[in-house]
Amino acid sequence: MAKWVWFFFFLCFISQTYSQLFPVQSFAVVHNAPVVNVRLNRTISTNFYNLDPEQLTQLLLHECVQIIEEPVDGFVKIQTVKTQYKHYLNTTSNLMQLQGYLGNVETKYLQPVSQCPNYTAVTKDNTWSLIYSRICSIQGGCVAQDILQTVSPGTLFEVCDKQDMPGWVCVKLYTSVGATGYILQSSLHLFNSNKLQDSNFLAHPNAQPRSFLPTIYIKDTPENRNQVIEQAFSLLGGNTYCWGCLAMKKVIPDSITQNLDVLTGYDCSGLVSLSFRSSVFGFHQIPRDSHDQYLYSLNITSLQPGDLLFFAKPETKRVYHVMLYLGNDMLMESTSSSNSSRVVSLATRFDEPGLTESGLHFGQVYNSHGLLFWGSMFVKPVNDIMSGTLIVMLVIIACFVLGFLVVMVFIPITLVIFLLLRPSSSSVLSKLNNSKKYNSI
Repeated sequence: MAKWVWFFFFLCFISQTYSQLFPVQSFAVVHNAPVVNVRLNRTISTNFYNLDPEQLTQLLLHECVQIIEEPVDGFVKIQTVKTQYKHYLNTTSNLMQLQGYLGNVETKYLQPVSQCPNYTAVTKDNTWSLIYSRICSIQGGCVAQDILQTVSPGTLFEVCDKQDMPGWVCVKLYTSVGATGYILQSSLHLFNSNKLQDSNFLAHPNAQPRSFLPTIYIKDTPENRNQVIEQAFSLLGGNTYCWGCLAMKKVIPDSITQNLDVLTGYDCSGLVSLSFRSSVFGFHQIPRDSHDQYLYSLNITSLQPGDLLFFAKPETKRVYHVMLYLGNDMLMESTSSSNSSRVVSLATRFDEPGLTESGLHFGQVYNSHGLLFWGSMFVKPVNDIMSGTLIVMLVIIACFVLGFLVVMVFIPITLVIFLLLRPSSSSVLSKLNNSKKYNSI
């Protein structure tokens, strides 16, 4: 009996400690693991690589969350901050709005922080990056003890204020106050946390998303579109389809993750969102789910490389699958049917031999796939739109001027010439009389 009493007091102590560590409305970041699961309820995933309705998404190292409720049974209810958005119904206004993901995370993988990191770097390419405790020579100088953590592509960092190590980037860690680590610069995309000061982004007053009005957009340039496609290709790497997953496939060492019960791979929207997130755009977060990505995307009249294709259920028009268009009648996707992330032709994916991009029709039902929609995460600079509008206006003005000249100048001149050259009435009568005389002879 005494043992149970002591055990009860121990649980109360632990619960009180967690409540003090994670007060409601405070912030925390993921630590001690490269990726953790976000669950609908306080459950551990056991349905590996199958459709698990409890699996909502995943958080990568250093992703920031806000504590929504006090910890219970080793879990805490959180909402993502700065990353991974989706649409929720605002019960006050009865309108859909974009908010952070809501779910439950194990408390042992969260570290309290006073404020969310000011992200200025993101890991890229097709390999898991390493965080080192010191600057060392990769060719023989680094040892296993120098490795603090492995991280998946798409992991966000706040870089240190002082950077004086060529080839290396100092990043802030959250294991203790003032903790730092080092990552090879070749493993990172560096970006400006103020997107309005970043040449890859712009504020655009004329964009028309389907659901709400984001204030910042990715500038539509061939370079920016290629960034997303190149990053998407680097994320393929034989990854299996994984519902609610957002981490590139890798055998994660148990010594680093403490036997972390985690899945790796992507679902369809995870591949798309991570392709944008781990590119040079870094902190620019598009929504996590395919339906939200469709609502976020901008209306377009034709597809370009980097745009998105969507399948929706005809009866509800709710999007359930997203694909990345690569150009040349090819697309990339992660599907449960193929159990992989893959590149496939439009003809193969739509089960229509010879199908090309010009043969696609927005809103049309394609076999068992459902309705086809598409949209773009890129918007043309205002100058481009203005230049196009200016050309149209100039053409209209030119037509107006030409019409004015025809009506006010050409026609009157033609009439004057006609009148000047037209024979006089007396001359006409004389000719008529002569004609009568000739006929009477």
